[in-house]
Amino acid sequence: MSNALSVGAFLQPLSGAYPFGFRSSEGRRLAVVERYVGGDDTSAQAFDPIAKLAAHLFDAPIAFCTLVERNRIRLLGVYGFDSTRELPHEPGFCANAIERQLPYVIEQADVDPRSRQHSLVNGHENVRFYVAVPLHVDGQNVGTLCVLDRVARRADVEVVEMLEVLAELAVDRLKRYAAAA
Repeated sequence: MSNALSVGAFLQPLSGAYPFGFRSSEGRRLAVVERYVGGDDTSAQAFDPIAKLAAHLFDAPIAFCTLVERNRIRLLGVYGFDSTRELPHEPGFCANAIERQLPYVIEQADVDPRSRQHSLVNGHENVRFYVAVPLHVDGQNVGTLCVLDRVARRADVEVVEMLEVLAELAVDRLKRYAAAA
C-alpha cells in the first residue's frame, strides 16, 4: 500500500504536464480557432451589433466579441472602442475567461490580482469592470463575449445570464460566418 502512495506521489507533479495537460488542450483549442479565423475584417457587420447589445445590456461603454488566437485577441465585434480590431494576448481578461466554462467576472480590475497588470486597466481605457462569457464551439472555448466599464461595480446575475444568451447568438453567427467563407 505504501508502494502505491509513493507511485502516486511520484506521478502527481506530472499531472497536467505536456503532452497530456494544458499545452495539448491549448493545441486542440487553437486548431478549432483556426477554423474560424477569416482573412478579412468583414465580420464587423455580423458581430458589432452583438457587442452593442451586450454593452447596452450592462449600460457599459465598451463590449467585444473576441476570438482568442495564439498571439493576439481578435476583436470580431466592437462597441465603444477605437478602430483597433485586435489586442495583445495577455493574461487578465479574455485569455483567462476562455479557460473557464462559466462567466468570468472582475468587479474591480485595478486591485484584482488577475487583471491589475492588464494594459486595458493601466492604459488610457482605464477599465475597472470586466465580465465575459466564453464562446464555446466544437468542444472548445474559442473566444468571449465581454463587457468592460471604466467604473468598478457588481455584476447582476440576471444580466450575466442574458449575456450568456447573446453569446449563444454570437456562436451561431460565428458558425454561419465560417460556413459562408
